[in-house]
Amino acid sequence: MELTKETIEFIKSSPTAFNAIYNMRSILLEHGFIELKEEEAFSDLKDHQGYFVIRNSSSLIAFNYRKDYANFIFALSHSDSPCLKLKPNPLTYSANVTLLRSEPYGGGIYSTFLDTPLNLSGRIVSKINSGSDIELKTYVVDANEDLCFIPNLPIHFNRDVNKGYEYNPNKDLNAVLSSDKIESFPNYLKEKFSIEGDIASFDLFLTNHVEPRLSGQKREYILSPRLDNLTSAFLSLKAFIDAKDASSCFPVYACFNNEEVGSLTYQGANSTFLKDILNRIKVSLNLNDDKFLASLSSSFALSIDNAHAINPNHPEIYDANPVYMGKGVVIKYNASEKYTSNALSASIFKSILDKENIPYQEFTNRSDLPGGSTLGNLLQSIVSLKMVDIGIGQLAMHSSYESAEVKDLDYMYKAVLACYKNKLPKLI
Repeated sequence: MELTKETIEFIKSSPTAFNAIYNMRSILLEHGFIELKEEEAFSDLKDHQGYFVIRNSSSLIAFNYRKDYANFIFALSHSDSPCLKLKPNPLTYSANVTLLRSEPYGGGIYSTFLDTPLNLSGRIVSKINSGSDIELKTYVVDANEDLCFIPNLPIHFNRDVNKGYEYNPNKDLNAVLSSDKIESFPNYLKEKFSIEGDIASFDLFLTNHVEPRLSGQKREYILSPRLDNLTSAFLSLKAFIDAKDASSCFPVYACFNNEEVGSLTYQGANSTFLKDILNRIKVSLNLNDDKFLASLSSSFALSIDNAHAINPNHPEIYDANPVYMGKGVVIKYNASEKYTSNALSASIFKSILDKENIPYQEFTNRSDLPGGSTLGNLLQSIVSLKMVDIGIGQLAMHSSYESAEVKDLDYMYKAVLACYKNKLPKLI
């Protein structure tokens, strides 16, 4: 139950990717990790010391430095979830209320963001004049309150809403902020978040502010915003930290932003972020290209993103052999290679879980229904690795409030920890 409480607290304090990475930074610092800056040389790295690097305040790579290691083991996840991103000039005024204009970030279920309290959080950059120089200061902010809401039309004026209603994101997703007319959003932000200097720009988001909770007859279910993918991000980070002194591999943890919008960003999984950090580790270890590529070839990666458990109200939507909440870690397959799992990588993963008696399941979509994808196959085009796609089975993926079973949190943590601690099976 302690693991569940820790996961809930992390999710509560991580409404956006910026807040999640900020919290990961705090956790790593508390455990003795040292922060490195990309704009500075990675000089004099110490054996068996933990380090981490943050790019654009929203993606993070951490590693436990090993001069003598067998291979790299990677746990890869993402920090973002579908939500509503504020426009650069978000204020509008209608029917005597101030509204915040937004646009969808990621493929969320629009209706679940309506008639529920919404929070405002993310990143603000301010400009500070210091003599002849200009300084830019970044703030990671979280109002942490029921700040605004998006009202549905009453059924009396939308009689067919229960027969299926197509929400127009330009009209239907404006959030009510205040009965007062707010003239300047930058001034509003400066006062609310105690920002120094003039606001230059921001990445701010509206997210569901209903707290996570346990439900079910035995409180066996967790209901929460952002289960996809903060459960994966937090549990794999915890396993990475707990494996610090128990592994002969070179452990690497990575959490990328922007998976929900395609990963094609400076800090996304399809950027050179991981490749850049690995190259700098290679230089520090005094490895030539041949030795370094050989070590990558013998390495293994987990692409961790939540999976679809069968919905009991719609079993017909799922494959004839579905996966269930509470029945173990899900290995995900796709014939079109949207997932990285194949016979070899899945066998490596299964053999480790079998050794530790950790249950697992196998997921495929119905053959006539397209599914989603995740970051693993995109990252493969930058850093090629033996990789398996895994996740926790959950319901209501991309709703603003999702559900999963508590037991699977423990299974995922133990699975990632086992991959860091155990030697990979010998390939013959």
